[in-house]
Amino acid sequence: MNVFGAKSLEVTRLIRSLEVRDASTLFQVGNLVNMAPISPRSVLIVEDDDDSREMLGELVTAFGHRPLQAANADEALAQAREQKPDFALIDIGLPEVDGCELARRLRLAMVEVPGLQTRLVALTGYSDGAMRESADAAGFDAYMVKPILPEALEALLSA
Repeated sequence: MNVFGAKSLEVTRLIRSLEVRDASTLFQVGNLVNMAPISPRSVLIVEDDDDSREMLGELVTAFGHRPLQAANADEALAQAREQKPDFALIDIGLPEVDGCELARRLRLAMVEVPGLQTRLVALTGYSDGAMRESADAAGFDAYMVKPILPEALEALLSA
């Protein structure tokens, strides 16, 4: 499932039309108007779907943050250890090592790697209670159901 649902082409066009000069630039996307600028954050995007990963990266960039990208758990762990991102947006439905197992491994890495303190955000197309419980048990800090609203993502990254 595409992270932005049916309007993904419109969102992509809007993101590409934004001009980003520096991290203090204010952005207007959807209902985001006149938000105070925040310090740029590094955001690890862990998504096996190339298009979804790219669009999330463009949105993160449009909000003034620095995206890091990984297509699987091994890439994500390596990026996290090296880059120490502020956030990790993790698709729960990753192949081989799923997002919940990746979250558990990242929590262990946070104990082992000095300075690694990443907020973990589960991304999923399922909103049922069992999936939320699994995400909570795995150590996720937040849970977002696809399609992701740009306003919700910006609010999360601004927290």
